[in-house]
Amino acid sequence: MFRGHWIVADMDGTLTPTPTRAHGKYLTLSYCMQTGLGYGARYKSCLPWLRLFLECGGTLCVVSTAGKRVWSQLYPDLAPALFRLGAAAAAAGATAADGNGAPPGPSPPIDSSDAPGTLYLCGFTGAALFRSRPWEAVWSDMDRLHPHWRVPSAPHPSPFDEGAGLCNGETAVAAAMVPPAGVALEEWREYREQGAAPDAAGSQAAANSAVSRLATMDAAACMLARDEGRQALVRFFEHASHVCGHDAARAKDFFAACLSTKYHSVFADLLQQLLAEVHVTAPHGGDDTSGSDAGTPHVCFAASNVLSPAALAQHGFFLQETGDALVDAQPVPRADGTVADGAAVAQVVVMGIPMQFFDQVFPAVGSSSSDNPSATSRSWHCCPRCAAAGAGARQRLEAAGLELKSQPNSVCLHRYGVDKATCVRWLLAQHEQHQLMFELSQALAFGDMPESVDAPLTAFPPMQFISLSPKDGAAARLADIERAAVAGSTSADSTRGGVVRQQQQHQQPRCLSDSAQNMFHVGGEEEGTALFLEELLGGCTSEQQQLQVRRRSAASSSNDAADAACVVNWFTADRVAACATRARRRMEEELLQRQQRSTAST
Repeated sequence: MFRGHWIVADMDGTLTPTPTRAHGKYLTLSYCMQTGLGYGARYKSCLPWLRLFLECGGTLCVVSTAGKRVWSQLYPDLAPALFRLGAAAAAAGATAADGNGAPPGPSPPIDSSDAPGTLYLCGFTGAALFRSRPWEAVWSDMDRLHPHWRVPSAPHPSPFDEGAGLCNGETAVAAAMVPPAGVALEEWREYREQGAAPDAAGSQAAANSAVSRLATMDAAACMLARDEGRQALVRFFEHASHVCGHDAARAKDFFAACLSTKYHSVFADLLQQLLAEVHVTAPHGGDDTSGSDAGTPHVCFAASNVLSPAALAQHGFFLQETGDALVDAQPVPRADGTVADGAAVAQVVVMGIPMQFFDQVFPAVGSSSSDNPSATSRSWHCCPRCAAAGAGARQRLEAAGLELKSQPNSVCLHRYGVDKATCVRWLLAQHEQHQLMFELSQALAFGDMPESVDAPLTAFPPMQFISLSPKDGAAARLADIERAAVAGSTSADSTRGGVVRQQQQHQQPRCLSDSAQNMFHVGGEEEGTALFLEELLGGCTSEQQQLQVRRRSAASSSNDAADAACVVNWFTADRVAACATRARRRMEEELLQRQQRSTAST
């Protein structure tokens, strides 16, 4: 039914809850659905709808800044739909009924139009692309490697509840063992070697097109990124200490105001360790403070052993709850999640740098005065010497062919030309050669941050974008995007000649400006996704059932038979707009009811 239809979606805050909503943890789809995330049966999960979409032949492409955890949070829950695990268990049951005790025979035949869809996992901010293998090949390999894999174990939820429909939960059905990721998934290696945009603007290190198209960084660039990441954390903690008057007891409130929950206590304790390690010293050179902070001395954490490179790189050393490293160099793993020696590094993620302080931690070129390089702003108070070093951070990274991307609670350093749209460009380019059936008019993109990290996914009309942003409304989000587009255009005009400006008048408008016509705001993060998919896919399946009834009643008509063979586009603009409107209204009503219940309980 959904063959040729694509969902291209961000993960955190779009399919799965962010750690802020999940009490500092990274949770799977099924766990959230089973526990209700504190909302009980009223919690909306997109898991049953994603399974339905895949079972009916749709293609799901998940694009995330996350690395290996994309596997653990998504794959096991989607495998039953990808590999027909219910049918595998049924085949095992039939064999057991024969009483011969032999492993199941060959896979039962299936019409190509009824085959399940494909899952693409594009992690590391788009630097590596993995895909699910055809279900027949997976069955064959599992029969060889795990002869009794089809014998049902614990029941898996089914996306069909015959009694009350999807919205009231899932029924449990017997299913075979979930195939290990090493059997079920494979990396599309050519993507990593050729996927990055060639000669990306601003990359001073792109000596030739072959180098510039690599999506991963070399050893030297990785070492630089890790060092710059450590220095960024040093500057942020120096500023935090200054703002708190070097009183660790006040630090938790500061971190609570700018970072998600998992950092609050951890960073307050870390600052206490840093202050115990160093002596407070007066600022050197230049009056870079003002007002009530003028008499507060600075501290320098640059030589701190607490923030040693080894400690920052160790997973779970500081962030034990989620197992993250504060400076995380993320290599591209094998399909089974293991990492080979010497594996290429896709990105370096610096955890705990708030988006609101990004421009101070990594000041743009020219933002600091040459006479006083430590003062990136009147309200920024890190060690003057460290601030001076930080003023050149962007230049050093750009010279190495790296790009900085600010995220709500972190900063990602990766190769130029790699972003969340890289896989979309690649899939479009490979569409005909690999028969991907990827048409933008039959694709939907989803994200909770269309004004920043998800903005690249808004740039492919007629592919429509569903905004799940919990902040403000559609008008405010689109206004942010519009302002960014205007600012970028104005900046370009001010630095280029009149001939270039004249040429730009005949070029296509900036993609972010265009995106307003293809964007629909639902809000509600991953619950908004669930409500939208319920409206869209539920309506489509109901309509399809009605069509099938009419076709069966008029089976003798050749015209009806011809109509049945036609491919239907279920993702038309009118249908998407109507579903988004209904989903947004339902999400707003649910949030209002939750607020009222919370107020009544207090």
